[in-house]
Amino acid sequence: MDTKLALESFTYDNDKMMFEMMMKCVEFPSTNRLYGINSRTKVVYTLPEVARFKYDIKDQIIIADPKKYCDWIVPNANYRIDFSFILKKNFWIRDIDNMIKVVQDAIFECLDVNDSRIIEHHNYKNIRDNSEYEYLIVRLSISDYDYTQFNNKDM
Repeated sequence: MDTKLALESFTYDNDKMMFEMMMKCVEFPSTNRLYGINSRTKVVYTLPEVARFKYDIKDQIIIADPKKYCDWIVPNANYRIDFSFILKKNFWIRDIDNMIKVVQDAIFECLDVNDSRIIEHHNYKNIRDNSEYEYLIVRLSISDYDYTQFNNKDM
């Protein structure tokens, strides 16, 4: 996959503890075809097209190298992640739910951070009719969400 866009679009602000980048994808794999199952062993496996997609995402993250520029990316921080999926066709019949997990895993594996540290998640689905590619815009930042707000409250 062409990684030029990911590298050129990568921006960061260490004062605000955030980075953003855009990645190009030939096409997001079908959400309904993420996994296969071996009929004999009943083992669930990732389909090759999804493995390739995840590899392409990781390749673009590695090229941009956010860890090199963003010293706030550490294992014990709490994160907010925003995804903007830009589809090229079939907008009203495609969902992005399972794809979110594939992309999230790819990114956080490259950052050497457990994705359980994400406490805020925002997703957007967009259309760019008849584009040659699909795109993904990722924004990662430190979260200021108070995840302890329900401690010590009568419920």
